[in-house]
Parts: sequence; structure tokens; C-alpha cells
Amino acid sequence: MQFKQYKELTEREGQLQGDMKNFILSALRANGGRITYISPNADDDETGLDDKYPVISALYGKHGTYNVAITDVYLQEQEHCPVQVYADGIEQESEIKQEGFLIYPEQFSDIIHFITAPIREGIHSYAERLALKDLVDKYNKLPQDFYSRNGGIKHEYHSENRENIQKYTKELEDIYIQCSEPEQDKNGINSDLMAIISDLADLALIEQNQLPMSEMIEDEGEGNGVRFTEKTQDEFNGLYDEIEGQIWEFMGFEGIIS
Repeated sequence: MQFKQYKELTEREGQLQGDMKNFILSALRANGGRITYISPNADDDETGLDDKYPVISALYGKHGTYNVAITDVYLQEQEHCPVQVYADGIEQESEIKQEGFLIYPEQFSDIIHFITAPIREGIHSYAERLALKDLVDKYNKLPQDFYSRNGGIKHEYHSENRENIQKYTKELEDIYIQCSEPEQDKNGINSDLMAIISDLADLALIEQNQLPMSEMIEDEGEGNGVRFTEKTQDEFNGLYDEIEGQIWEFMGFEGIIS
């Protein structure tokens, strides 16, 4: 029985590694053969590599194994040889840039995490904003009222905020996947995104004016939503258009704009 399970597991592992390699090759070829991650905190001496870069992987070098914060993944093709995947990065102990690490099957999952990092980070960022909007709406406070001195969400809101982030992460992941599938109903996707964009624009408007939403509306009619003052409406429209463009670009979906 154990040997049978061993055979089944190794066969599944081989198939999975083949699928992962095909995914990596396809992603790299779609990006000109190289994907580079430029850390926004690269020059911050107080931030560790694990916070600066999305993936630290154990890679095999000429003189041993190194923990490397990956910065580049790329293809190298040589005549009469199969295409190979290589990575460059910053070695964790010395913090010196190292190049030319050949990627082996056991490292494919790390490479996929690296390739998809911008998508995952973008989804998480939007989910955090939507979760904050929920707190603002529920407690009728300004966004900054939910943060502690160290920049994190205050303890009394932390559990609720984490649950909301998880909820919105799942919703945004589903929408992102739908946007990448050509047979999906684009009208349904567009409707979902418009609601998200509206919430994000509301939050940006509150932050811009440093006023709760209740002080920026004239009335709230039944079935008609809120009615902004003329000045506030113009501000909201500008923020909405800006965020809409960012969302469409991020999702890779042009949307259906009437």
C-alpha cells in the first residue's frame, strides 16, 4: 500500500511540476522573457529583505545553497538545449546582488509566487481599503481614527478588519479570475466593479476632506442613495474616474462604460 501511494504521489508531483514549468514559461514569454520586481522600499535601511521583496527562495549556487530575495526571473535559450529558467536576486546574509541561479523543479512554486506577486499585492491593497471603508461606515469615524501610533489597525478593530480583508480578498480574486476568462458575462463583472469603485471613491473623498460622509451630503432620499453637495459631487466624480481607470488597468478589463 505504501509503495503504491509513493508511486501515485511521485507521478502527481511530476505532472504538477510540468504544469508549473509551462505556466512559468508562458508568463515569461508573454513579458519578453523577463519579469523584474522593483521594490518600493529598496533603499529603506530599516526594512528587512523579507518586507522589501515578495519571495525569498533557497537557490543553488556554485558554492552552495543561498537564501535569495528574488528580483528577476528570465529565460535563457541555447542552441540544441531546452530553454531554462534563471533568477537573479539579493543574497540574504550578505545583501549583495547575485545573478544566474538556475531554477530547478523544487523551486517552481517560489517562482510562481514571484510572478504573481503584483496581482496578489494589488488585490490585498484594494481589500484593505474596502475593509477600512466598512469600519468607517459602521462606526462613523474618520479613517485615521482606526490606526494606532505604529500604523497598524487598533486592537479593538483588528479581528473585524482581518475578517473583512479576507472577505474582500476572496471577492476580488474571483472578479480577477472572471476578467481573465473571455466567455464570462462582462456586464455582471462591470456591475460588481462599479460598486467597488464607488466604495473606494467614497473612502478617498472622506480622506481628502477629512469629514465624515454625513457632512458632505445634502440629503439621503429613499431609493436614490446619497445626494452630494455640488462641490463634493465634482470631487467624487474626479476620484471615481481616477480609481475606475486604475481598477480597469489592474484587472486587465476595459469594462463597459455607458
